[in-house]
Order: sequence, then C-alpha cells, then structure tokens
Amino acid sequence: MKKTVLASFAIAASCSAAPWWDDFPRIVSDSTSQQIHVTTNHHGNVNMNANGQDPSWGTFFQADGIVRKTSWIEKFQGAGLKQIGYFETYGQSYCLVAELEAWDQTNLTPILHHHWSWKSYSGGTIRWLGAKDFFDDEEFARPYTRTHPRYGGPAMTYPDGTLATGYDGPHTDPRNSRVYDAACSKNVLGELSIDDYRSIDGAPTNGLVYVEESDSYAGLIMFKKDSACPFWNDYTYASTLQAADAGIDGMWTDNYGPWDSLGSTPVKRGFGDWSVARFRDHLANSFSSVDLLSMGIADVSTFDIREYLRAEASAFGWDGSNLNSSVWKDSRWLDDPLWRAYLIFKRQVGTEALSGYYAAVKSAAAAAGNDEFLVAGNDIPGFSLGWSRGDLDMVSTEMSLGYKTSSGPDGFTLPPVGRYAPFYKLAREHAQSRFVNVWLYNDSYEAELAHPELCHALYYEMLATHTFPKFDPASSRIPGDEQTNTGFFEFVEFVAPIYGDRIPVEKVGLYYSSSSILRQMTPGGFVDFNGQPHQFSFWGWATALTELHIPYRVLPEWKLNAEELAGLDLLILPNVDVLDPADVSGVLELWLNAGGRLVIAGDCGIYLGESGNFALNTNGLSVASIMNHANVTVLPGNLGMDYYLAYENRSAAQRAQFDAALNDLAPRVETTASHKTGITLYADEGAGRFFMDVNNVDIDINSYTVTGTGSVEIEAELPAWLCGKDLQVKVVSPDDAMINLIDAADTNHVKIALSSIDRYVGVIIEEAVHWADPGHSGSWNVATNWIPSAPAADNGVVWNYAPGNPSITINEPAEAGWFKASRSNSASNYWNTAGLRIVNDGLSTGRFAVGDGTGSIDMFDNVWFGARLAVVNGDENAAADIVDAGGIAVRNFLLDTVGLSSNISYYTHEAGALTVQTQIELGGVSKSGDATVFRQTAGTVTVNHWDYGLRLGQNLTRGKYILDGGTASVSTVTFANPDSVFEFNSGVFAPGARDALVKTAAGGSVQLAGTGTREFRIESGYSMQLEPGVTIADKPGESGTLRKTGGGTLELDDASGISGMIDVREGMLSATTLHPDLYLLIGAAVVSLSENIAVRALSFDGGQSWASAGSWGAPGSGADYDSFRLGGSGMLQVVSDAIPPEAWTALQFSPAQIAVGLSKDNADPDGDGFDNWHEYVAGTDPTNAESVLQLSGEFPDLWFATQTGRLYAVFVSTNLQSRQWSVLTNSEGNGAGFSIIDTNRFMQGYYKVDVLLP
Repeated sequence: MKKTVLASFAIAASCSAAPWWDDFPRIVSDSTSQQIHVTTNHHGNVNMNANGQDPSWGTFFQADGIVRKTSWIEKFQGAGLKQIGYFETYGQSYCLVAELEAWDQTNLTPILHHHWSWKSYSGGTIRWLGAKDFFDDEEFARPYTRTHPRYGGPAMTYPDGTLATGYDGPHTDPRNSRVYDAACSKNVLGELSIDDYRSIDGAPTNGLVYVEESDSYAGLIMFKKDSACPFWNDYTYASTLQAADAGIDGMWTDNYGPWDSLGSTPVKRGFGDWSVARFRDHLANSFSSVDLLSMGIADVSTFDIREYLRAEASAFGWDGSNLNSSVWKDSRWLDDPLWRAYLIFKRQVGTEALSGYYAAVKSAAAAAGNDEFLVAGNDIPGFSLGWSRGDLDMVSTEMSLGYKTSSGPDGFTLPPVGRYAPFYKLAREHAQSRFVNVWLYNDSYEAELAHPELCHALYYEMLATHTFPKFDPASSRIPGDEQTNTGFFEFVEFVAPIYGDRIPVEKVGLYYSSSSILRQMTPGGFVDFNGQPHQFSFWGWATALTELHIPYRVLPEWKLNAEELAGLDLLILPNVDVLDPADVSGVLELWLNAGGRLVIAGDCGIYLGESGNFALNTNGLSVASIMNHANVTVLPGNLGMDYYLAYENRSAAQRAQFDAALNDLAPRVETTASHKTGITLYADEGAGRFFMDVNNVDIDINSYTVTGTGSVEIEAELPAWLCGKDLQVKVVSPDDAMINLIDAADTNHVKIALSSIDRYVGVIIEEAVHWADPGHSGSWNVATNWIPSAPAADNGVVWNYAPGNPSITINEPAEAGWFKASRSNSASNYWNTAGLRIVNDGLSTGRFAVGDGTGSIDMFDNVWFGARLAVVNGDENAAADIVDAGGIAVRNFLLDTVGLSSNISYYTHEAGALTVQTQIELGGVSKSGDATVFRQTAGTVTVNHWDYGLRLGQNLTRGKYILDGGTASVSTVTFANPDSVFEFNSGVFAPGARDALVKTAAGGSVQLAGTGTREFRIESGYSMQLEPGVTIADKPGESGTLRKTGGGTLELDDASGISGMIDVREGMLSATTLHPDLYLLIGAAVVSLSENIAVRALSFDGGQSWASAGSWGAPGSGADYDSFRLGGSGMLQVVSDAIPPEAWTALQFSPAQIAVGLSKDNADPDGDGFDNWHEYVAGTDPTNAESVLQLSGEFPDLWFATQTGRLYAVFVSTNLQSRQWSVLTNSEGNGAGFSIIDTNRFMQGYYKVDVLLP
C-alpha cells in the first residue's frame, strides 16, 4: 500500500472518554482457530466470531459454546483485540436439533452433535435446543435455564398471564412449544411465522421435523420474536451476562428493527399474541369510546386486529387463505384508521422493545464488570421505519448495491451513479457512534466487485463518511481481494490517530420522516414499492447535496427539536407526507423566527403525525402557516424523487435545479471539483484540526477505468476557533497528492489547491506554531520561544518579527512542516537583515528539514519586504542537508563565514526552488582566506531583483558559484572579489525576460567545463553582457564549451579563453575574439563578427558535417565563402574541414576525455602518430595505439577490415625504390573483412591500402 504524507504527524492524546468502538472500528469476521492472525493480517482491531454468541438459541447451547471457546476468548484478550459475537434482537430465535449425553444433575450436559454436524449423529438422546429450554426450565438444559442463580429470569407467559409451558403436541417438535406460541410473531391467520432449514445432505432424519410445504426434514427452526413480548428482554439480560462474564466485548445483534416483528409484508409476520393483546391497550389509550365506535369497536377488550383485517380483506375480495393476494396491497388500507393505528402501535412498541433490549444488555454487561460492551445493530436504515431512535451504540448493517426495501428494485446501483454517503449519513443518526459499519455484499454484482478499482471507490466513500466495511475473508459474498481489503484497513489504521475525535461539520439538515415511509405500508407491503414519495425524494435530495458539495446532516423526525436545529442554518423538507402541525408551530416556526431557513420541497404535511393517527390533515398542509415566512422557500413537485429515479440519466440541468433552488441559502464548499468528487468536512476542536475528506467515484463500470479528479481548488468556511489564524495544511492519501494553501476570500475561510487523486485524500488544516515574542531573538530549540510549544516535525511555523532585526538561530537539527516569516506589523515598512540563521560548525549542528523535504520556507513579505536566510556551514559533505525543503522564498540569501573555524562555508541546492527577492550574497564579511561555495545541482535558483542579483565574494572573501545542473535565473552577477568564480559545469543560465550583466570592480572569471550542457538562454529582445575585467574561459584542465539558446543576444567581446566548442542554436552571438582551436556551431542563429577571427572548424548542422576551410563572412563580405548565418564586418578564417562528426566523437570518447580536449581532430590521444581525423577515416580506435588499419594474411591471400561509408583501394608494387604502384583492386567498405587473392605472377611484392571518404 502506498501512503503519501506531506508531513509526519504528531499525534495528540485524546481527552475524550469515547468508548473503544468510537475509535475507527475495523471489524473482521473469522470463527476459525486462526481468527487472531486473520484479524491482524487485515489490520483489524475487532473480530466478530462465534465466541460467546447467542442468536437466542438458549443459554444452555450458549454455555456449551463458551466452554469450547474459553481458550480462544482468552487468547484474544491477550492479543489486545476486541471480540464480538452474533446475537438476535427482535429477529429470529434459533432452535436446533442436538444429540446429548445424560445430564448428571449438576453440570452442563455435553452436546455430542447438532444440526451442523448431524451427519455424525451416533444414536444417542435427541433434544431440540432453543430459548424454550430457558423459559420452560427443561431438565436436560439445567442449570442453564431460567432457574440459574446468575443467568436466570422469569417464566414466559401469555398476555393474560397464563404460564406458557409445555407443548401443544409432541415435545419432539419444537413448533409445538407454548413458549414460542406465546412469544413469537404470527401471520394474520394466527399461525407462527417460521423459517426452517433442511438438514445437511446425507444426514440421518432421526429427530428432525418434517416440513410439509417443502416435503423435507429440518434440523434448524427459526422462530421470529414478537417485539411486544416483554420477556425477551429478560432472556437478553441472562444471555448477555453469560457472554460478558466469558470475556467477549460486545455483540453484533441482528434485526435491530421491524424485519421479523412486522416485516416487509406484515400480513405474514406482524401479529403475535402479545402484539394483538397490547394493541387493545393502545386503542384504549389513544382513542375515545366515540372514536372507537366510529371504527366499529364496541368492546375494545375483546377486539382482535387479526380478525378485523381478515374481515376487511374478505370484503375486498380475499379468498380467506392466500397471504400473497394483491388484496393485501390494496391502497384502500392506507385510509383504514385501524390499520394505521396498528402501524403506529407497532412502531411505538418496537422502539420501546429496542430501548429495553439496549438497557438489558448494558445492565448485564455492567453486572459483569464491563461498562463498554458494544451493541451494534443490523438492518438500519434499510428497513428500520423509525424503530431505532438512538438506543444503540453503532449501526452495523448488511448492505448490497441492488434491491432494497428502502431504495427500490434497482437499489442505488454502482458508482458513479450510485452514491452511498446518504445511506451512511442516515444510518449514523440511528445510533450514538460517529461511525457506521456495513457488511457490503457482492449480491448481483459479484464480477463487478472483484475489481479493486470499484472497491476503492466504494471503500473511500465510506471512509469519507466515517463508515467502514466488515471484512469476512472466508465468505464468497465479500467484495475485493485480500490485497485490496487489507490495504484499505491498513490506511484506516494509519489515519485513525491523525483524525482523532473529529466530527462532521454540517450546517444543512435534510429531514427524514420515518412516519411518511411507514404510512405507505399496507398489510402486503409498500403500496408502491417502485415509487416511495418521501423515501425516494430523500435519497434524491441527499444525492444532489452530495454532488453539489453542500455539507449536510440527516435530521430524523425524532430529533426535530430546538437543540438540534440550533446547529443548522438551513433545513430541507423533502416531500414529507406526515408532519404534525404541532412540530410546525412549536418547533419550526420558532426556529425560523430566530433566523433559520427552510426549504419546503413538494407537499409537506398532508397527513397528521402519530398523535393524529396519520389521518388526512383536513385543514390543508401542516406547513401552510409558514409557507409565506420570509425565511421559507417553497418548491413544487417531487424534485428529489425525479432525480433519484433518473439514475444514469441524471443531468447537469437537474443538478442546476437544486443549485438554483438553494441559491445562497445553503452554506456550501466552493470548488472546481466535478459532481463525481465527494467533499466532506470534519473538525476536532480539541486537537485544533479542521479536515476536508475528498473522495473520487469517477469510474467507468464497463472498463473499470478511473478518471482522476484533476487539479481542484476547494474553499470552505473555517471553524470559529481557526478564523484569522496562520494556517498549515497537510494531506494523507493512498495516492500521490500534493497540496498548497492559496488566498481565500477572507480570514474566515480556507482555500486549497489539490493535485489530482484517483481514490482519496484527507486534508488536515490547523494553526501553525508561533514564535513567542516578535521582538525577541533566540534559538529554535528552546521550547519557551514557541507558542503553544516547541514545533513538532509536522507543524507549520510562523515567525512574525518586529522592527529591529530580531533573529532565530538553528544550531542543532530542527524540523517543521513549513516555515513562514513576515512583519508583525504589515502597515510598517521594514525588513529583517538578521533573519533565520542556520549554523553547522564545531559544537553547532544546525540542520533544517521542512516537510520531509517537500515543505516550504517563505520569508518574503509582499513586494519588497522580507527576511534574510543565512547559512554558516563548514562541512562540505553536509552542504545539501543544511536546508531540506521543497521551496524557499526569501528576501536575501547569505552564505556566511562569520565565526566559522574552517574559513570556508558550503551550501548545495539540489532540488526544488530557491527564490530570492533581492540578492544572493556569497560572503558576508571581508576576511582574507575566507571563502564561500554555493553549488546548484538541480532545481531552480532565481533572484528577482534586476540589479542586485548574485554577488560573488565580499572584498577579501572569495565567492564561488558552481552550476552543476538545474536553472539559474539571475540578471546581474557581480564579482566583488578578484578570485571569485562562476563555474559552469552543466545546466541552464536563464536571466528571463530582462537584460543580464556580469560586472566587476576587481576581476573574476566565468569558467566553462568541457562536458555536460552549459546553456545560456537569452530571451528575444534582451541581451547578456560581460563587463571588461570579467574573463570567460575554459575551466582549468578542460576545453570549455557553451550552448546559446533563446532569441536574444549573448555579447562576448573576448571569448578567446574558450577552446572547446560554442554552439549557437538561436538568437545572436556577438564576439570580438575567439580561440583559434574552437569549434563553432551555428544553427538557426547569427554570429556577428567585428574583427577578423580564426577558428579551428565551422558547422551549420550541429557538427554532423563541417564547412570548407577558408575564409567565411556575411554575404558581400568578399570572403571565400559566405553565409546569412554570419554578420558584422569581420571574417571568420576556418582552419580545417577535416573534423570527425559529433556522433563519432561521442561514441569514441568519454565525457572526461572530451572535457580535456582529447577529442579534437588534431589530437592524438593514443600517441600512435595518427590524429583523430585520420583515426576516424581509417575506422580505428583513437584511444588504442594497437588499433590500426593493416593488411593481414599470406601471399597471395590477403585480408583487411573495412568500415561502411569508406572507399578502399589496394595497390601493389614490386620495387619500393621505383615508387610505382599499380591498382590491384578497389571497393566500397561493408563493415566486414575484405579478402584479396593476387593472381599476378609476381615472385614478390609490396601492398598498401588507401582509404578515402566518398
């Protein structure tokens, strides 16, 4: 995994007392013996396993599991990890077949085999294990029944108080148990709602129950709990206590909502005996006798909702048995006051049950000594209908990307269309944690979610919304692969201590009305599953707000109060069908009068709230009284649902509708980012940090190609405690991410420029550390000089200096995220000539590392003012480490020798940009024997001032600037000492759009090396001159070369010291004298001569060919040859045209040999008597004396090597004294050997080979 961190982070200890699950929980599922390894390998800190779990299958079976897993529990505790087990809330109650040994009347009865191992059944005693064992105190399960002294509870009863004990039929069939009959959900016919699971293939049928509907045998029956039955919470207390005593740290508890006690088709499971009975109480308490009579209820004490609904259904045409009949989804049910009353009752009793469940768990865990026992609930918000209202630690919900009861038949679909931040934000409001956990399944998208690119888009959207997936490596339903999933959790593990106690910054509220959703429910389910008015409007608005970068929170109906509204500037009501008038007049109107703003989208308040039984509001819309309020905006239609259902056809025009409707109402993030970029704001006031989480969902789901965000700018309002502060910014990212602070609208805002990212970046903004006293000088390492404390490596540092030139001295290694210096009084005109001083000599070991080498030093203050950066360093080997920064901007840069024991001060610039406003000073005092050496190996060095520029030396102190690479941009170079040197080895000297002058009062030299690229780039319309007294010459021991580029003019009155090569590629070179051994190359340029000058060779094509020897001049000059590339009154005498091509020279000679002139045509580096020109023609090695062109073989068979591009002639003579040679043969060279057979009948002879260029 790749992490980009633009500063190392100092982690402040949190002062909060948050529970352990509120610290970036990374949950991994594994129930094998390798569960610790699997969890840590995935960088998890919580494991969900089978240790201590109980999906309501009885404390007897739970106890058996605890005994078997005791050592595993202890190992987990020893590893410092948290472990949670699977429990059931008001969902299923497992009951499974088992083979037991005999009970010894005291201890836990051993379980030999059960449903999952029934293939191994060995003929022993068979019992069915479940909650019935607990409530019915069945003997085989003792002591782990309701009579247990610690893990016990009351007996189950029917609503009328009758003890629910025994069986209505054979006890071998758990479906006959009166416990389940009394406590579990039933359909409208009064039949238990049951899920059954077939036995494992090949298992015996002994003890199993026959399931007539499927003609099969089951070894596992799942009953569904009736949330109106209060005894389930007694069982929960006992089960939790036993689990907490065993040492587990919490529970993932399924069905934390209405799924099994109401269901998506209530007619099939919403009518347990306790619900039927307690509904009578609800009716009696909620309606008058007159109201009841109007609904056909004469005696509420005998009323049975099941009988009523069956009768009504029959009147609608129901056949009396088919629970899948369309009658049960008839829209007329929505107008039935008794059905609506039953829905409201189920919601209220469901919420009561969940609160009781939560209290029972917490009470039991506390009794076991665990005050931080996690309750993580499932099925929220996908199907919650307002059941859970905060009595829950954290939502941990199963989730798939397709069909969901809350999002329709297609679900949200894949990114970039599908945005899941709305789902996570809604989930968060149902519990107390700032985090959400999801079990992301690959259902219907198995192939798609195997691609890491898609997983990254989903995972990092989760992180940006404080949500994390639960990974289950053994499951085929989990997306991604091990590398993708472990890499994500590794990154979360890394950022967790940095993100600390942060919470979202959200000033816009989006109202969520679970009542509006519930009112759409018929006994057969939602009246229009494909078009849910409020739910889909909510999703559409939430998606649009996400895409418009408007930070928002969800405000559920149960949080509509003055306290919650106080933190909001704007509230949006998205087609809220159900809205009680009392909430309008008693809450919203008061908030509006206090300055709040409200958007009413669509028809809101058509129906009354729960207290009004969801009845039609006969007075019109509940919001009618505030629609004309000055702070209210009314939007017609269902804009949100239209946008949600458009899916991939959602358009910019639709988003513009939302944008225009909100106009200036909604506090938003101003950004250049696209709608496919998510931006979420967080703040941690205790740590002083403000956050921007940026995630990218721009993925092509056909090719899985990710399009990065592109470079973006983001501006957001700062928290009050950061307004007006000097800020620093850092990032954490799995991508390469770069960031800069740029000028915001005002000091109440922050604006950043961010490089393109593919996945995610977390931006951290905080106050920089300050120098304590603007007028005080001191050492960096003294803690008392800083506010709030000595800078850590990641802290930005601000120094606001007063007049009087105070200084900061770094005399031991120091680090900072960045450093900024400026005047403490920006209205006064002064600069700081003392500035920041870094000393490395003797006992002083000053170094300054800024942002791990990527941070900035900014000591330039406005147009003219600023402070000096001074370096005193006697260690040449440390020259590049003295200042390690990505960018340096200062008023002056001084390389000083004051107090230096070695008399020579060194500095090396090897990366980034050094920008100096006025002058680089190489030497601060005049002292004989002192010297300074500034070396540039890469990056840029720029001096902005046109006149001061670069000063080499200071009277008696020598200065040396060595340009080894990069670009130096200086308009004036001043030699202030006669022995000072500008040594040009490689790189670019580019003054920019200005004239350049090298001047002196005492001498000095520009020395050019023989290899590398020494480019003088003079821009068109400008010139560069050297004053008399400044010499430009070869670097000692080398033959100097230079390259002239740019359309401007380089004026070299006396360039006779350059003996290597001048390559004029662009613009003009003006010269009075040149070295006679010089190679002069002229490209798309002009060389102007004022005198007659001799050079060794001339080329107009970059040295690939050479101009004829003789005199050259401008057209009309009278020279032997003329060229429009030459100008002026002088002529150029070219000595030789026998020059090897540059390509051959580069191949035959090393840079070091070229540098010292060994490659010149008239040089003989191997001392064999043949100069380089003749070596080139002969095709021999000029650096090897044994490499010669010669004939080999024995008469009359002769042979010699040839080169391509050569003509060879072989001559023969019988008498050398006569000097008469006859041509034997001639041929063009082919790069191979050439064989000759002399057929002449000479007794003896002499042979020679001539080689010529064509």
